[in-house]
Amino acid sequence: MSAQQQDDRLFKNIYLSYFPKMKRFAQEYVISEQDAENIVQDMFAELWEKREMLANQTIRIAYLFTIIKNKCLNHLRHKTITEVTRKQFIPIWIYGHYTVTDKGNAEPVQFGRMYDELGWEFAWEMHRRRDAIRFGVYTKKSWLSHQPQGDYRSVFPIPEKVLTSNPNLEQNPNYK
Repeated sequence: MSAQQQDDRLFKNIYLSYFPKMKRFAQEYVISEQDAENIVQDMFAELWEKREMLANQTIRIAYLFTIIKNKCLNHLRHKTITEVTRKQFIPIWIYGHYTVTDKGNAEPVQFGRMYDELGWEFAWEMHRRRDAIRFGVYTKKSWLSHQPQGDYRSVFPIPEKVLTSNPNLEQNPNYK
C-alpha cells in the first residue's frame, strides 16, 4: 500500500470515527446544528489539505478538538460583531427614524431615509415609481409636476386588446 493510500485511509478513519463527536462538541458552542456541521467540515477540509502530515506525525485528537473550539469562538465573535453592527446601522435605514416631507403634505414618510437612498442608488434604473408606490408616496404626496390623483393610480389599466382576448379579465377599478 502506498503512502498516499495510507494517508487517505488514516484520514477516512479519523473522519468516520470523530465527525459526529466533533459536531456535537461544536454544537455546544454555536447551538445551530448547521453552523456546527460547517465548522467541523471546515476543520476536516483543512486537515485533508495537510493529510500528508498524518503519516509523519501522530495526530492528536485533542488538537483537532482545540481547532474546532477556536473556530467556534471565531464564529461567535464574528456573529456578535455582525449583530452589534446591524443594531447600530440598520435602525437608521430600516426603522425610519428619518422622515421625508414636502411642502404640500407635511406628513412624514415611513422609512423615508431608505426611500431617499433608493432614489439616489437607482436614479437611472427606472425604479422610482415602483418605490414611490411601495412607500405610499405616489398616491399621497406631490413633487415637481406630480400631483396625487387617487389610490387607483398605483396600478395601470389593462390594455383593451388583452381584455378582449380574455373575457375572464376585468378592468382595474376606476379605469372603466
